[in-house]
Amino acid sequence: MPEYPDFPAERATFAQHRDRLLTEHEGEHVVIKGDRILGTTTTLEEALSLGFESTGGPEFFTRRLVAEPEPMVLPAALLWRAE
Repeated sequence: MPEYPDFPAERATFAQHRDRLLTEHEGEHVVIKGDRILGTTTTLEEALSLGFESTGGPEFFTRRLVAEPEPMVLPAALLWRAE
């Protein structure tokens, strides 16, 4: 199974700015790399594009700004790989 980063720096940055982000951008998506908030977007697709364009790769953190986080549903095919 592939290793996935835990994003400790990004989670800390999100926690530090969560209340302000929720107040100013509720319902939008935030993109974070390290201790930098790269921006907020209206859609997940825009957030992913911003993340890839800003970092040059897939290692960035994004989350929808809602008071109660929604559970993430992933197709099993994303989590399983043939040996």
